[in-house]
Amino acid sequence: MSEALKLLHAGAADGIVCDAALADMLVHNLYPTQLSSELLPGVHSIQTLWFAPGEEALRQKVNLVIDNLPPGLAASIVTRWLLSASLDDIHPGTSTDRELFNALVVISCILSLFLSAFLLAEILRRRRAERGLLDALTYWQTLLNSIPTPLIVLNPLGEITHCNQALLKSLQLTSKQVIGSSLETMLAHNPISPVVNHQEWITALSSMKPQFSDRTILIQGEEKEIVQWLAVYNDSRLIPQGLLLGWYDISERKRLERELAKALQQATDVSREKSDFLARMSHEIRSPMNAILGVLELEGGAEKAADSALNIAYVASRQLLQIVGDVLDLSKIEAGEMQLQVQNCALYPMLEQIVETYITLAEQKGLRLDCDIESVWRHYYSVDSAKLTQILNNLLSNAIKYTDQGYVSLQVTVIAEGEGRDTLTFRVEDSGIGIAADKQEKILQPYIQLDHASPASTGLGLPICTQLLKLMGSSLHIRSAAGKGSRFAFSLLLDCIAEPPVSGGKTPGNDVENALRLLVVDDQRANLSVMKLQLETLGHWVVTCNDGREAEQLLLSQSFDIVLTDCQMPVMNGYQFTETIREREKNGEDYQVIIGCTANAFNDEQRRCLEAGMDGVLIKPVTLQDLRALFAEQQQVRLCLSEIIAMAGQQSNIVISVLDELRCSTEHDRQQILELSLEEQDKLAQVLHRQKGSFALAGFQPGVMVSQLMEQALQVYDEPALRIFRLQLNALSLRFISLLERERGRINKE
Repeated sequence: MSEALKLLHAGAADGIVCDAALADMLVHNLYPTQLSSELLPGVHSIQTLWFAPGEEALRQKVNLVIDNLPPGLAASIVTRWLLSASLDDIHPGTSTDRELFNALVVISCILSLFLSAFLLAEILRRRRAERGLLDALTYWQTLLNSIPTPLIVLNPLGEITHCNQALLKSLQLTSKQVIGSSLETMLAHNPISPVVNHQEWITALSSMKPQFSDRTILIQGEEKEIVQWLAVYNDSRLIPQGLLLGWYDISERKRLERELAKALQQATDVSREKSDFLARMSHEIRSPMNAILGVLELEGGAEKAADSALNIAYVASRQLLQIVGDVLDLSKIEAGEMQLQVQNCALYPMLEQIVETYITLAEQKGLRLDCDIESVWRHYYSVDSAKLTQILNNLLSNAIKYTDQGYVSLQVTVIAEGEGRDTLTFRVEDSGIGIAADKQEKILQPYIQLDHASPASTGLGLPICTQLLKLMGSSLHIRSAAGKGSRFAFSLLLDCIAEPPVSGGKTPGNDVENALRLLVVDDQRANLSVMKLQLETLGHWVVTCNDGREAEQLLLSQSFDIVLTDCQMPVMNGYQFTETIREREKNGEDYQVIIGCTANAFNDEQRRCLEAGMDGVLIKPVTLQDLRALFAEQQQVRLCLSEIIAMAGQQSNIVISVLDELRCSTEHDRQQILELSLEEQDKLAQVLHRQKGSFALAGFQPGVMVSQLMEQALQVYDEPALRIFRLQLNALSLRFISLLERERGRINKE
């Protein structure tokens, strides 16, 4: 049929003879406008089926089936078969178009397969992502609920999106009552919830840092103290997405803090009462002891035979004073009031004097007292010599006390560490009763005695030594065994000084030509009489009075080199008296040297005296040696203008000009040192250096020494020492200005 249609289309044929059904399909369905059909009457088409040879049985069966077909069915089958067979070759489908169509179908099928595979992979990936997201949500939900403190998550609109079980349990709510509501709505129905004001929101959003605040809320009728925190949470681009709000209960901690503060206040009150009691006890005991020791010393108690009644009384009095001193020292250590007072010191003469103190006692017991201190000959250090002396006195005293035969020795070795520092090791060794290993730790505790039968022992010596060494950055090492003697050792790292400290030289108390005019002020007649006798024994001229008011009036008509005043007196005490005199000096009166005498041995007494304007402090009982040392120290408070005179070429006007400049600069520097905070170390160091230069130019050695000590304390920032040194430097600066004015007046007269 395809070939017939091609011939017809090319004009090679005029028509086609075919089955009527096929012709009808071509005319009406495929080529309705191009072909027409005519029925040929009397022409019938017969369809014949061909079989291969030998298929006779099959042919007969087929014919039999055909004969049995209903009328018209055979014709219908033939027509359908004929049409189907003919359509395969008929236009409009050409072979090329069919191939293209088939290719498109194949491609479409392949693309469909790929698309199906992609969609399947996407479905699987999405399911995995959903599972991962579900796992993450489960993880964060578990994490959120495991937090033991309440937590709320808010979106940018202020709505609650999440909360944990701790919050629901704390507020006794369900998640439906919380999730989706605003914080204000929840607060309206739950007044126990914490409040977040607008400013806190703004602060949290602007600072991007958690905001903490203390709150008090009411939960189940019980007031709770909480710490509330508010924080911003961001997305991966650091854009705020909402807020986290939570709180945790600190009621128990606050309760403990209040109880601790109460206990601390009670302990502070008890400690203060204890300090006040000890201060009163110190004053009440030391005041009469001052008279007793003074009289015994004047009667020659230190020079009498060892078995004389006066010497026995003198030794017993010193022992009683030592016991009182130990108790007070331990109290000061426990109260944190014990402070180092570092000064330049020549150790060799100090150690010699310590050893000489125990020579007589050692000889009385038949002991050999060895001393090996040559290593510190001509070595000078910055050290608290008083506390070092106290430590060595305790160790030597114990060694002699617990040794009945053999020896006691003191040995000092020096190891140079470089950079102007040496390590000094002190060893006190004896051949006494020794200390058992199980008792070596116990004897370092207060009131523990090695031998309870030992007289004049409080069990405080070694504990005090241990605490003093701790204050000095060291520790006490014990090497001993029962019956084999003991060795106590400690090491100190000390700063070296190049030049020997200023020596007192010949004391004025040993030379009548240097007699001083002294005013003694004390309300207790016994102390007044004893000190008058002591001072007159030293060759000085003494005037006495009973209180500060009387002394103030006396100074209006008479002049004195030094005023020795008690601190605790009726009418006008020593502090008020000193402040009054210093106020008068501001109006042009000459500077008056005032030394406080007190029976209060606590550290704050020295500070109080210096703050009042005193030049120094003597702790009762006052011995002749104390007075000699005081006058030797005061003798050094003078000027040496040789360098200034040499620089001025002996010209008085230039010397006066230099003195005036020193006076002005010293007053300016003095004010600056008082006004500057101790924390302003750089500025303070500059002023100190300038002040020290002024002192050195005028040969004012006490001022130079205190300036150096304050510089050293400033380097390590020893605040308690700095406060004392500042007060001492202020007093010396006023004294320096007074001496400059005196020298200026003397030069003018010449």
